[in-house]
Amino acid sequence: MHSHLHTGAHHGEARGTPGASAAGVPSLDARMELIAVLVAIAAIGSEPLGRLLPFAFYLPLVFASVLQRERSLWPAMLRIAPVLPVLVILALGLPFSRALDSWLNVAPVSGIDQNGWVAALSLCLRALLAVLLLSTLAKAVGFAEILTALRRLGLPAAVVLTLQHLERYRALIAEEWRRTNQARESRSPGSMRFAFAGYANQTALIFLRSWERSERIHAAMLARGFRIDGPLPAPTKPGDSPRNAWIRSFWLPAIALLIRLAV
Repeated sequence: MHSHLHTGAHHGEARGTPGASAAGVPSLDARMELIAVLVAIAAIGSEPLGRLLPFAFYLPLVFASVLQRERSLWPAMLRIAPVLPVLVILALGLPFSRALDSWLNVAPVSGIDQNGWVAALSLCLRALLAVLLLSTLAKAVGFAEILTALRRLGLPAAVVLTLQHLERYRALIAEEWRRTNQARESRSPGSMRFAFAGYANQTALIFLRSWERSERIHAAMLARGFRIDGPLPAPTKPGDSPRNAWIRSFWLPAIALLIRLAV
């Protein structure tokens, strides 16, 4: 059942693809696009807190990058919508922390000053653009290709495998939660809205089942000859020419760096 977890790791290089060179070296496209997005995020994130003028240029730039890949902003915004409340709460922590400093008599200004709100807005904008760029990259390139690129860039294999399993079994854990939730409701008549003990027991049960499942999966992988230091799979789709790949990948960080230096 889980032979696909090791098949690519052991036999991927034997399957020649149009995107690989004659020596079996994989295409650099996924790595280039990942590095380009990270450089763009670093350029945007290096803006000092409280500066809003550069974001008048960063926002159209990032939106143009999203439109280049998806032709519409709405699906991308829907994907990051669950993260927006978290970003807002984290950004609001900045002005309120400054208000706490003034209450403790360690800041010269009492209350929440105007600079605190501006800094919170700039922090929220840079986090929003970073999440939007990463979400768009994962949608366009694919999560598996991103993990392969991270592995080739030097990320430890154990971390890559952990992320791969988290993504692969995310839907399975959600289905397990639905099943245990239905079983709990059928055995507990009445309202369970504030039954925190029931939810805690349900979470513990899913954790134990996940632990048992992980042991079975690991045993199955070892039985099929899995090795964590095995060869990496070859790319599954052909890559562009080096010139087109560089132009497509690095126009975004190049313009972001120009904005960072000029504005």
